[in-house]
Amino acid sequence: MDCLHTIVDADGSRRPALPVVLAHAKQGNSVLLVGSFCASAISLVRAAHAGLPPLTSNEVERVNRARVAAHLDPTEVRPLRAPHYTCSEAALFGSAKNPWQGELQLARHGVLMLDQAPEFRTKVLEDTMAAVTSGRTEYRLDNSAVLVAEVYPQWVVGTALPCPCGHINTKRCSCQPGAVLEYQNRLAKVAKLFTVRLDVEDYPWHEDTLARTTKKECSP
Repeated sequence: MDCLHTIVDADGSRRPALPVVLAHAKQGNSVLLVGSFCASAISLVRAAHAGLPPLTSNEVERVNRARVAAHLDPTEVRPLRAPHYTCSEAALFGSAKNPWQGELQLARHGVLMLDQAPEFRTKVLEDTMAAVTSGRTEYRLDNSAVLVAEVYPQWVVGTALPCPCGHINTKRCSCQPGAVLEYQNRLAKVAKLFTVRLDVEDYPWHEDTLARTTKKECSP
């Protein structure tokens, strides 16, 4: 039996996650996906990335301008960048010396995935979302001039566990109540930086499962 990535709504009903996530991705809405390790959020992000329309010729040119500056091979595929939460600010944002080599610039017209988003430092997350919203990031040079680099990811998506161990409300959860509360307070603050939070679970399904879906299941 296969498992289907599902979104659990407030009323307890389930709907397939991919159509909803893909709709948000196409609209450019930043999304925080919250689920256990079993929910395989990364595979869901990759599936949504694959469902985005191909790059136009102008987008290919702009994507490769950043890639060549970062000494990467040209591509015609929409970027998918996933910086680790331990990466430096220079690696994420670039620098005045190498403004086009940051992950935000390399995600231009593509997907910027912030895996384990609550593990990123608060200021780094805030600055990332501010740069994406404004479409630019600034670097102050030695002569006090300001260099501006454009930041245009098509979609920003974060992933997060529901508790430190990822198995909240199950017998497998090893977290102390205080640790869960502290983590969920942190998670709530992180979620406010995104347009929408989606709680994702894996759900066993048979061949007739999708036949019972409704139009609601394909709406964000």
